[in-house]
Amino acid sequence: PEELFFRAWVQNLLERRVGRTAALVIASMLFGLSHFNERLSASAMRFNWRYVLLATIAGIFYGRAWREHRRVPASTITHTCVDWLWSWWF
Repeated sequence: PEELFFRAWVQNLLERRVGRTAALVIASMLFGLSHFNERLSASAMRFNWRYVLLATIAGIFYGRAWREHRRVPASTITHTCVDWLWSWWF
């Protein structure tokens, strides 16, 4: 669902208005900000800027995968592989 929203909807609409590069950066920053509360314990509800930065960088790669093929499965597979490797490795 994230890739469908951020790539097929947000990035696609932004590309028509601000261009490819700006759309990629804006959609990736929004994607990163949507992960602001990830990896927090219940007692430490504060802004996790490191995770937002990592998610923003990952969003750039997901957005590039989507932009290359114009298919949501391209970015979804990339996102799934990163999530799987992240959970397996860490």
